[in-house]
Order: sequence, then C-alpha cells, then structure tokens
Amino acid sequence: LFAQWMHHAYPHECPYPHEAGKTNPQTPYEWMKVTGNSQSEASKQEMLQQVESDTCASEGPHEGHGCGEEEDPELPWSEAEELLLIQKPGMDDEGSFSLTKVGLAIAMAIFLVGFMAVEYRRSLHRPSGKDRQQQQPVNVWLVAALVLTVLSAYFLGLLNGIAVACAFGLGLVAISLRHGSARELAGKGRQGVGMKLPK
Repeated sequence: LFAQWMHHAYPHECPYPHEAGKTNPQTPYEWMKVTGNSQSEASKQEMLQQVESDTCASEGPHEGHGCGEEEDPELPWSEAEELLLIQKPGMDDEGSFSLTKVGLAIAMAIFLVGFMAVEYRRSLHRPSGKDRQQQQPVNVWLVAALVLTVLSAYFLGLLNGIAVACAFGLGLVAISLRHGSARELAGKGRQGVGMKLPK
C-alpha cells in the first residue's frame, strides 16, 4: 500500500507496484519478437496518431467519451497487500557456497598435514628426553583434534566461514611469531656458549 502511495505521489520516480504474477514484463527484444515489430521505439508519426486518437482531445473540458465528470476522480487504488519474503538461495548460490567450504577444508587439511610434518621433523632433531618426547605428540595431536573439530562445526553450519578464516589466519601468525622467537632464543643461546665469562 505504501508503494502505491509513493507511485501516486512520485509517478516518474516510483513504478506502480503490480501484484505478483499479474504482469508479464518483457524486454524490448522479447516485445519485438512477440509483436513482429522491427523496433521498440515509436516514431514521431505514431506518437502524433496516438495523441490525435485520444478520446479526451476535445475543446470542452467535459466533451468526449471518458472525460470530465464521467471519469472517476479518485486515484486507482488496490487493497491487495503483499509481504516481502526472504527467498532461499538458489542452486547456484548453494553450489558456490559448497565450493567455498571445500576450498576452506582443503586449505586447512594441507595446513594440518604440513604442521604435523614440520613438528615430526623437529622432534627427530631434538635431543632425546622423556619430557620432550612425551609432550611433543600431545601438542601435534591437540592441534589436529582442534582443526578437525573446527572443520566439523563449520560443515554443520555452526560456524561462520569468515570467522573461521580470520581465526585460521591469526593462528598462522601466532605460530610463525612463536617459532621466530624460539629461533631467536636458540641463536642467542649458541652465542652465549661460545662467549667466555668474565673473571
């Protein structure tokens, strides 16, 4: 109803709100195909013929068929009201969304395999110690379990894809900073071994 009021107040800016299924909009090409016309625009001669054939084109204000008081002075108004509904995404949207999910899952799986391989290589190069050998597999499997839990929650629709991607990126930054600081400390430790203590 509000859209009808807006159309009557601003007829050039706001189109008339037709009821759903009552009209069959066509593009100019479709209209030319149906009617057999070669162009969609009227010529000046056709426009003048339309103006001259107007039933209200008379000298007096009430002469002619459908003019003056015979015409309904009220604006056309329809009491039918339609509510706008949110439509479910189509097949194309679902397909692209599933491709996003698959891409994210592949990226996280590659990261998980790479992370486990790097940690396994590190555990081979570290000096043997009961504490380190016992703690290292727990950390790797903890990360693996966390990634699998996040992936499962994402595929079940419990997590937002943007939130998962942001958390994934921040996790990569945190891991790289942690490994960078560990390398720096290891380098300082090696320098300290070669230095002689003052007497």
